[in-house]
Amino acid sequence: MLGEYVTVNEHYHVVDSTNTKARTLLSSLHLQGSSGLRAIVSADIQTAGRGRLGRTWVSSDTQNFYASYVCEVPRGLYETQGSWLPTLAGLATLDALREQIDPELPVRLKWPNDLYLNEKKLGGILCEVVELSSPDALAVIMGIGLNLSSAPKPEELDGLYAATSLNQSVDVRGELRGRIGRKIHAALTRMNANELRARAKNESCILGRAVRVQLADGTTRIGKATDITPSARLELDGAYEVNVGDVLHAQTFGRENA
Repeated sequence: MLGEYVTVNEHYHVVDSTNTKARTLLSSLHLQGSSGLRAIVSADIQTAGRGRLGRTWVSSDTQNFYASYVCEVPRGLYETQGSWLPTLAGLATLDALREQIDPELPVRLKWPNDLYLNEKKLGGILCEVVELSSPDALAVIMGIGLNLSSAPKPEELDGLYAATSLNQSVDVRGELRGRIGRKIHAALTRMNANELRARAKNESCILGRAVRVQLADGTTRIGKATDITPSARLELDGAYEVNVGDVLHAQTFGRENA
C-alpha cells in the first residue's frame, strides 16, 4: 500500500508544474538516507510544465496525466547508479500502463526519457535532483507526463516529433498514478543497474536504428544507435557515447545494416 511509505499524496486541479509544487514539500518529508518513494503530486492541468533541455511540456487541458514522484535516494546509491533513475521511472510507467490497459501495449522507451507508442511520442519524464540538509540523502523528483485522451497538435511541437495518445478516459488517472508509484518504489528499493540496462535495451525503440541526436552544446550527431552502456549513455556506431542529448529523429537502417 502507498500509505506505508508515501507520507504526502496531493492532487490539484491546476498547478504551474507538478515538479515545482513537489519541491515545496521537501522540508516536510524529513528525508534521511533510506531509499524509496515518499510523496506524490499530481494535477489535472499544468500551466508551465517543463521538459528536458529547457523545453516546455505542452499540457494545457484536463485530458492527460501529470504527476511528480518525490523519491528519497541514498547519496552513495545516487553516485553509483543515479544515471539509471530516468530509465527506472520510464520502465515503471511502461509496466504500469501494460498492467492497467493491455499487457500487449506496444509502448517503448526512447533514450533517454521518452515513452513512444507506434513511433509517436506518448509521454516524457523529467528527473530533477535536489540537495538536502542531510549528508546521506538526495531527493529525486520524477515528473511524468502522459497523453491519455489527447495529444498536442503538430504546430505545438515545432516539428520535433509526432505525438499520440492512449485514447483512454481520464477516469484511469487515479489508479494509474498509484500503480506507477508502487512500481517506482519497488524498483528503488531493489535498485539494480544491470537489470535496468537489460530491460532498457529490450524495450528500446531506437537501438539498431539510425538516429540524429541533439547534443547538450546544440550540435547534432548522426549515427546508428548500437548500445545503452553500463553508465546509461547512448552508444552510436559502436564507439561514440552520448551522455546528455535528445534523439530528435530516427529511421530504420536497411536490413543489411541492422
